[in-house]
Amino acid sequence: MCGMFTIILALTPAVLWGISDFVGGLVARRLSPVSVTAMSQSCGLAATGAACF
Repeated sequence: MCGMFTIILALTPAVLWGISDFVGGLVARRLSPVSVTAMSQSCGLAATGAACF
């Protein structure tokens, strides 16, 4: 059981990283890089704040 939990903990961030990398590339083609960076950083800050509470 502990081994499966470890695999899930390893795969979840890898999948989320890949999805965000792909979607970020798609959005960067339509919007300016500055706005994409600001949007991604604000989402990351909100996720970090939510994880702290």
